[in-house]
Amino acid sequence: MRKMGLACSGVAVLMMVPCFLVAQTDTVVLTLRELFERVAAGHPVARQADLVLEKGEARLLAAKGGFDPRLFARIDQKEFEDKRYFRHLDGGVLWPSWWGIEVQSGLEQNRGVFLNPEQTTPPGGLWYAGLSLPLGRGLGMDARRAALFKARIFKDAAVVERRQILNDLFVEVAMHYWDWVQARYQQQIIGRALALSRERFDLVKEGFFLGARAAMDTLESYTQVQTLEQDSLRAAIQFQTSRLALSAFLWSEDREPLLLGEQVMPPNDVLQEAGVDWPSGGLDAWMTRVNQSHPEIQGYDYQISALQVDRRLMAEQFKPRIDLKYNLVAEALGDETVGQISTRNYKWGLDVGFPLFLRRERGDYQLARIRLEELTLERESKLPEWRNRVRAHAAERELLQEQIGVLQSAVENYRRLLDAERTRFASGESSQFLLNTRQANLLQAEMKLLESRIRLQRTAIALRWAMGMAGPQEVNRQED
Repeated sequence: MRKMGLACSGVAVLMMVPCFLVAQTDTVVLTLRELFERVAAGHPVARQADLVLEKGEARLLAAKGGFDPRLFARIDQKEFEDKRYFRHLDGGVLWPSWWGIEVQSGLEQNRGVFLNPEQTTPPGGLWYAGLSLPLGRGLGMDARRAALFKARIFKDAAVVERRQILNDLFVEVAMHYWDWVQARYQQQIIGRALALSRERFDLVKEGFFLGARAAMDTLESYTQVQTLEQDSLRAAIQFQTSRLALSAFLWSEDREPLLLGEQVMPPNDVLQEAGVDWPSGGLDAWMTRVNQSHPEIQGYDYQISALQVDRRLMAEQFKPRIDLKYNLVAEALGDETVGQISTRNYKWGLDVGFPLFLRRERGDYQLARIRLEELTLERESKLPEWRNRVRAHAAERELLQEQIGVLQSAVENYRRLLDAERTRFASGESSQFLLNTRQANLLQAEMKLLESRIRLQRTAIALRWAMGMAGPQEVNRQED
């Protein structure tokens, strides 16, 4: 396929989707699904939605870091008047565990003239290994576990958030697409009417020169041509405007904005009833999908789950702090250190604390409870809103289908009346005024039929958006 090196103020010109650039003489058909795929691949908002997933992964990775083993080393030394008062050295490794227990192992070595006797260690140092166990606060839940729980929740919520972003993006893209389709079909309808008017004007003008038609007929026929020419120009402007508006959603892989080529057209059968992309199932199935998998409702569910973790952590603060520390100790003697381990050599301690009034703890718990209740109420108010939107679009679908049937019949009847009036006009039994009136009525009926068909397509995409699935099915399947 040929490519053209065409640019417009630094903006690449999109001639085809997905091949993008073709010769100006080629006509390219652009379907809504192809447009969705192109938008999903290059639009900045779609790429931003992908970053939401990366953010969830990064947050989970950071939360897992709370359980990583850590090396530590502490040294404290004092020299004064050529005397080493003391030097404290302590280093080792610390392993946090899932249940709040911390296992540590290290070497302590203290020396100096004025060393506190209780800190005296053997010359080679004192090796220790033991654990720290929370017996009260932190046993059931601590900050590390809460962070990991929430990170896992937000990782799943990121998938839902991405669906919501794409859902809003795709419904906007689809609405602009149908504006573009409507403008194109208006051009075709007006173009057909204009061609017939010009043909009739030529016949009337010829009849005038032959003395079979009055001058008034030629003038009236010509004014009809002029009126339709004005309508054709307005339709062309509307088509160009809708094309530029649709181009705002097209981007290259290099993040360059693209311009939809003038030769790109919608499919000829895009407005057929069989081509409407209705969700599978009926109203009951649609309502069930809203309840179970609408991204905004699911987003509330994940936020509620995260707040439940916070509330559980706040409830843990009502317990007293009771931290037990126990270490086995042995003199560091190289390879013989392990042989020195004995349960008679140990160091242990108990750290106990409890606030008397618990005002901070009670306040934090109440705030967590209030926020949880707020989100629950928000979810309860949002769910009927989306369900009612689905009901409204489903009802609109039935009314529009009935309306389209009536309008199709009306268009056929107006076309028959126009054909009959043309026959009468050719035999001299009618006037140019009546003929123009018949054509205007047909044109108006065709425009109403087009508007109803476009509205039916809009209703289909609005219904999918209300269900949280405005984009192409393969995108939704990947996210599910």
